[in-house]
Amino acid sequence: IARIVDDKVLKSFVNFAQINGIEPVVEVYNEVDLDKALRTDTRIIGVNARDLDTFEIDVNKAAELIKEIPSHISVIGFSGISTRQDIEIYKKAGAKAVLVGSTLMNTKDIPGTIKELKQTLFREYSRLCENFQNKSKVEKLINILKEESQVDAIQLEEGGLFNFKTMI
Repeated sequence: IARIVDDKVLKSFVNFAQINGIEPVVEVYNEVDLDKALRTDTRIIGVNARDLDTFEIDVNKAAELIKEIPSHISVIGFSGISTRQDIEIYKKAGAKAVLVGSTLMNTKDIPGTIKELKQTLFREYSRLCENFQNKSKVEKLINILKEESQVDAIQLEEGGLFNFKTMI
């Protein structure tokens, strides 16, 4: 967490981790934190939508901060994810991943909640697949989806997420 250490300590933590084969995630909340993180060699920044002083969450503020991060750095959206729309906000801002915490801790249906949140990812895969003309590429993508999500390809097609007729 960038805000709890000074520049020198943050740089040394990042360097120590990288020298030892670990890619650290530097967490930021505001522009001051981001400036500090950017002065290190970090390749991953997590933008927290939760103000650690007040515990208020503002996904839109986090998304604006994400837009300021150079494209060579991978970005993770932290906190405030309770719907697919929250994931979309992070994604449109440039986040490559999200960290879901409280939503999973507070649900009684973890698999259902994960499935609901992942629908955003399937829509993106669907858009990509519509551009494929090569059957083998489509089959590879379906296998990846099945492995990663444990969702049967037939369910994907029945759910309208893929239109195999236009892909093949």
